[in-house]
Order: sequence, then structure tokens, then C-alpha cells
Amino acid sequence: MGIDVKDANLVTRGNVFQNMHSLTNSSGNAFGGQGIRHEVTDIINRQLALTPLLVGAPMPVIEDGNHFWNCNTGILAQNVYELDNNYSIFRSTRSTSLPISLNPMAGDTGISYHTNRFYLAVQEGQFNNVNTGIALVTEPTGTLPYSVGGGAITGTGVCADAVYMYHNYFGALPTSAAPYSGGIANREYMSEAVILTSPNTSGWFNLPVGFGSGSQKINIFSNKVDRAYRGININGMWDMPAAVMHNSVNIEDDYTFNGGSANPAFGFGIAVQNKLSNVSVNNNTLTGQYSSTLFNNSVSLVYCNLIANGGASVACNMASKSKYGYEFSDFCLGTTWKGNYMCDNWAGLALTNGGIIGPQGTAGGNACANWWSNTCSSTWGSGINVQNTYADNSDASLSPLFCFGTASPTNPFFPTTHFSSGSPAVPYSSSSINTPSPPISNMGGDCW
Repeated sequence: MGIDVKDANLVTRGNVFQNMHSLTNSSGNAFGGQGIRHEVTDIINRQLALTPLLVGAPMPVIEDGNHFWNCNTGILAQNVYELDNNYSIFRSTRSTSLPISLNPMAGDTGISYHTNRFYLAVQEGQFNNVNTGIALVTEPTGTLPYSVGGGAITGTGVCADAVYMYHNYFGALPTSAAPYSGGIANREYMSEAVILTSPNTSGWFNLPVGFGSGSQKINIFSNKVDRAYRGININGMWDMPAAVMHNSVNIEDDYTFNGGSANPAFGFGIAVQNKLSNVSVNNNTLTGQYSSTLFNNSVSLVYCNLIANGGASVACNMASKSKYGYEFSDFCLGTTWKGNYMCDNWAGLALTNGGIIGPQGTAGGNACANWWSNTCSSTWGSGINVQNTYADNSDASLSPLFCFGTASPTNPFFPTTHFSSGSPAVPYSSSSINTPSPPISNMGGDCW
């Protein structure tokens, strides 16, 4: 272990933590292996500050931050209130054909943050060849109460301040030169780039503006995820406002954690699950590895599951080369799905497991989506562009579409190929997809 801190603040910059190995005690339990371990056992709000000083010129660069080489876990923070970590590198030389090790190994996790009160800022960082890049796990039970603003706000549960993730790189290797695995388990990989997870509990509290250090939002902007198995995952987090925008996400088929199956394990670009509304997934560019020679892709580039109280805003994203461009599973009523592009997907829009998003657009309103027709590898209904829409155990008539133009203002295209399976299995049809006459495009009003 590099630095071990308990019940104190830690400010440290420009360090190298290398080859941090875990040990096994007499009970057979592993311990150690962290570059930095920071534990808080009292109610005082502690800070873990790892960002280079922003004083004078030039501005900091990646070489100025902390470097974590071949650590089992780069940073392990427990009940720390503020974790500020910019310009850091987390990297390993792990090379294994086994997806799961019985013991911790180099490159398991970049940042592991378990807490019941949080402010997390990670910017301008690199996460290469680590199993999990960033994991924020909030723990409302069995942890400490919280006290913020000099005791002005107290409670027991989760106190949510802010999450900022800007301009980070998550990938299997430091550069984009590594080839696609082609159906073979990768020896160097990133299983999940970002995980934010919390049980939805009545003990959740969003800090009011003016308290804490942040904006009381989750902002994940302008990051690059390059050949990970799974990209950005927001699971729970109560009703904390969340925006996932302007990210570039490239998802590789997961033959490492597929249990030896001929098909890859489920993957996604951006996933939002078990969220109580207040979430936007906008202006992202997402791609998979789907090709004419690989029809067993298991990737949903945008995956939404169980979003209550008004659904999500999914707008102006570009999704290509995947099984599903956009998958809505179970109850997502109230979701806004508009201005999205799809190309080279087995199905552009998929409703699964009773998926429902409700009506999209109105007879005189905005467009619902765009299925590219003039830039794909084949026209829709042929090649790898199989279905515009797919309803699996879902009733598409509960989520009608109002479509106003697609591929371009001068080349409008409307969804015509539809498929369904399971029970219920009600596909989209002319009665649930409404198109104007003459066709128009309203993309300028949908995207910004």
C-alpha cells in the first residue's frame, strides 16, 4: 500500500504508486494492494485532494498528476466526502485469459469510492487496461450519519453533492491501435468504464444549491470510452439530476465474461437503470463492432431500464453497429426519444420486457428519431440493417411514434421494417407510426 490515511484530510500530488500487491492473512482474506487507501469512520467531512495546483502558467498536464501503475486498486476511498482527482493515470500490464481471479490482481479498479456522502470530480484522467475505471457506490445503511454546512444539514442515509467527469479516457490500452478481438477473449480489456450505483432509498438527500462543493448534479461530459465492454452505467442514484452528454463511446464485444458461450456477454454504451427520472442522455456518439460477418452481437448502445416519474430524455445521439441502437426495457413511461440517429443496427429501436416509453412527438411537434438510409452499409430491411423497430414481450401501440423526416431534410425516410416476438408481441405498424404528408424534417428543432 502506498499511502494509508484514516480520519484525516489528504492532499498529495505528482506521486507514482507502482506494483502495489495484496497479501493474504491467516484467515485467507486478501488485504492491501491500493495506491491510496483513505478511510473515514467519523462524521467529519474529509477531503482527498489529488489535483495538481492550478496556479500560474502553463496549465497542468497529465504528467503533473498522480500515476497508479499496476495497483490492484489505485484509490480506495471509504466515507470520504470530497474526492477531487484530475490529471491522473491508472494503468496496468495485466494480461490474462481468465475473466475472474480468485484473488485481487493488478488493474482490478482505478477508483473505488464507497460512501454515504459524496462530491466526486475526475477530469483529464486516463484509465487503461483496468477491469473497472471508476466505481461510486453509495451506502445508505450500516454507515455513518452525515452533517453538512457546519451542522445546518444532518441526517442518516445518503447525502448527494455532485459528480463531475470531464475529458477522461477509458480504454483497453493507452492508444486506439489495438485491434478488435474478433470473437476471442481479450487478454487486455476494460470491463466497465464508469459505474455509479445506489439503492433507491428514502434516506437519499440532494444537497440544496449553496451547500457543499458542487452543483448537486451528475455531469458526465466529453469523455472517450474506447473498446470497453460496457461504458457508462447509472444504476439507481434516486432522483439526483444526471446528464450524460457529448461522450464518444466505442464498445467491443465481450468474449471474456461470456462464460464460454459462442455469443458475447451483454454490453452497453450508456445504461440508465432504476432511476427516478431527472436524467438526460444527449448528443453522444456510440458505436459497436456489429458487421456483416458478426451477427451475434449483444450490445445495446443506449439501454434504459425502469425509469420512473417521467422517464428519461434521450435525444440527438448517434448509434451504429450494434444489436440495438436504443433499448427500452420495462417501465420507462414519459421518456422523450427524439432526434436520434441509427445505422447498421439489427434493430434501431427495441422495446423489451414490457418496454413502454409512451407517445413520442405529436402531430405538429418534434421528430421522434432518424433511421439513416443513405449512409448505412445497406438499406434498412437488408444486410445488417434488419429492423427499424423490434418489440420483444412488449406492446408497441403503447408507445406510438410521430416521425418527421430522417436521413436528411431532402431525403426523408420513415421506419417500414418491424418485428416482434414473445407475449405480448405487438409490433409497430402504420397505426402506431404517424408520418406527415408531405414529409418534412424537423431535426433543426430537435437538436442543438
